Parts: sequence; structure tokens; C-alpha cells
Amino acid sequence: MRLFILGLSAAALLLSASCKKSKSSSGPANSWKLGSVSYTTKYSTASAVAKQLIAMDAIPSGTNPSVNTCQVTFSALPTSGGTYKIVTLSAATLATNEVIVYGSTYSPGATYVSTGNDGVSATITVSGGKITASIPPVWVKKTGGTDSMQLSGTIIEM
Repeated sequence: MRLFILGLSAAALLLSASCKKSKSSSGPANSWKLGSVSYTTKYSTASAVAKQLIAMDAIPSGTNPSVNTCQVTFSALPTSGGTYKIVTLSAATLATNEVIVYGSTYSPGATYVSTGNDGVSATITVSGGKITASIPPVWVKKTGGTDSMQLSGTIIEM
């Protein structure tokens, strides 16, 4: 059920976003690492409807896009920077200073969600209306499974 909800969130996010070419930046790398695999963001966007910042390692196309993603879910999209405690999916309602972090892989198809056990926070900045999330190494657990690994990175809204 959670994978279905995550899939719907990603689909809503993709449908609500317009495609933009990435801009070169002299700031931090727009990438993330899930376990031992590193991904470079090719497309990213934020959705007020899904309350998410999402990064993808490929531009999705067709009905079954083969992309890997990193998502940061907020109680509402931030309009200013701050420090947000990384919590787990079981948090029924996110506080304004909390986020849930996800990493999803296309092959093998799996979604990993933050455990909330690390006691760490993501640093969120907002510049020119664009959101950047700096995620320190945090443990994520496979939904519906027992596998876990670390996720980290810097996601920059394009």
C-alpha cells in the first residue's frame, strides 16, 4: 500500500511539474547516494500538492519510466531555510520542522524510507524560491522488508 501511495505521489508530482533544462551551478553537487550507489540528478522539482522535493537520475518518459529517485517530504513546502529533523513514515502528521526521506530504485524495484533512529537533521535552504535539501548520512529501510542502508546527498530544485 505504501509503495502504491509513493507511486501516486511521484505520478502527481511528475504531472504537476513542467520540464526545465538544468542550470549549471557552482554550488554543491545535485546528487545522492543510496547504499554504495551514487546518482546524479538529471531532473528535480518541488510540488506543493505532494509536499515533496524530488530528484530523478533520468528524465521520465512513457508510462513506465525507469528512474531512480530521492524524495524529501515536508508538512508543507518550506518558504525559508532551516533545520528539519529526519523522521520515519510512521509519523502520522509531520511537524513543521520534520521531514521524511525516501530513496527509490527502478531495478530492482524498491523504496527505502528514513528510520528516524539516527537523531540527525537535514539542512533546508530556499533561494530565489528554489529549495535545496542537504541530507547527512541517514539510515533508510526497505518498505515491506528488512534491508537497510544509508542515504545521503544534496538535492537542488531545478
